[in-house]
Amino acid sequence: LSRSDILEARKILQKLYLLIKEMEAARRDRKGVDDIRQIARQQVDLTNSFYSSNQKIPYQVDWMPKEI
Repeated sequence: LSRSDILEARKILQKLYLLIKEMEAARRDRKGVDDIRQIARQQVDLTNSFYSSNQKIPYQVDWMPKEI
C-alpha cells in the first residue's frame, strides 16, 4: 500500500465515522425509515469504496434490503 492509498482509506473511514454518529442521532430522534435507509445506503457505498481502494481485501456489498 502506498501512502496515498492509506490517506484515501483514512478519509473514507472518517466519513464512515460521521455517518455512524448521524445514524445514532437518527435512531435516537426516531427519524423515519427513509432517513435511516438513506444513511445506511451511504454507509454501504463508503464501505465498498474503502474495500475497493485496497485490492488485497476482496469485499463488496451488492445488496441492501428494501425494507428495514
